[in-house]
Amino acid sequence: MKQIKNLKLVVVLILFTPQLSWADEAIKVKAVPFSQLAFYLEYSAPATVESLNESTLSSELSARITHLSAKVGDRLKKGAVLVRLDCGDYKLALQQAQAGLAGVKARYGFAEQRLKRAERLQSQKNISEELLEQNQMELAGLESELSAQRVGVKIAERNVSKCTIRAPFDAVVVKRLSGVGALANPGTPLIKVVDAGRGSLEVNAKIMTQQVELLQQSSEIKFRSNSDVYPVKLRAVVGVVEPLQRSRDARFTFVEKRPLSGQSGRLIWKGSQTVIPADFLMERNGSLGIFVAENGVAKFQEIPDALEGRPLRVDLPQNAWVITEGRYALNDGDHINRVQ
Repeated sequence: MKQIKNLKLVVVLILFTPQLSWADEAIKVKAVPFSQLAFYLEYSAPATVESLNESTLSSELSARITHLSAKVGDRLKKGAVLVRLDCGDYKLALQQAQAGLAGVKARYGFAEQRLKRAERLQSQKNISEELLEQNQMELAGLESELSAQRVGVKIAERNVSKCTIRAPFDAVVVKRLSGVGALANPGTPLIKVVDAGRGSLEVNAKIMTQQVELLQQSSEIKFRSNSDVYPVKLRAVVGVVEPLQRSRDARFTFVEKRPLSGQSGRLIWKGSQTVIPADFLMERNGSLGIFVAENGVAKFQEIPDALEGRPLRVDLPQNAWVITEGRYALNDGDHINRVQ
């Protein structure tokens, strides 16, 4: 009888003991959409703003400087006078060349009339053929002399024009290299200017060779100098590697606003592939990866090229749920209960 009573008690306990539900057996975790965790990895490189036109203007003549009023920092329009040289000797040389040209022109006109008269007389058989040829040769010689004199006048005019040195573009004066009263010789540096036109500015950056492809694929590139940020566009990557730094020069043009020439800063660009923080990396069965929630089950998403401590390049749908809390106790295939 005692055994029967014990059996009844067991049956009663089994019947009236509440059953554990699947939800109570599942591991509680928290997860967020992949789109909330993903970001684009950011890269940077040292960069400098450079002007395409930076010129040191020199004298082409031997003469003393009579005018150099431009000061460092002055902004000048294209064609503005920067330097004047003593042009007295060169103006005299021009006058001499012009006088020589006038004399040859007079002789040429007289020889031309004499040839016409000789041709008329020869047609009447009043002069010899030899005398006619002499007149023709004289006129041909004067024609060559006339051409030489015209060239001489042009050279003298050019020398006079070189006595005035003008701004070759809209310029900013960055350095005075001489002064009034100094004797300038051909090649003597006088003044240094930089193109003030914003369209002549470019960014030059040193890009590590292994990052060139990432840069070329990026759709968002900026130049940052102090707190200012300027959108830029890649123009070219120089096809030469610097042996010491293992880097390549890259050139960028400005999209909107532009800084001043000479500003230094850093080039900033984003990679083309999304990543998530390295904190979510787990190891299971010798492989590295992350856990995602799919239909109440934890799935281990292996990442073959993952490295501990580095952002993870993961190819997941934007609405995939990445497990952020409770993942340390998980194994692939565990039932989970996603809670808020």
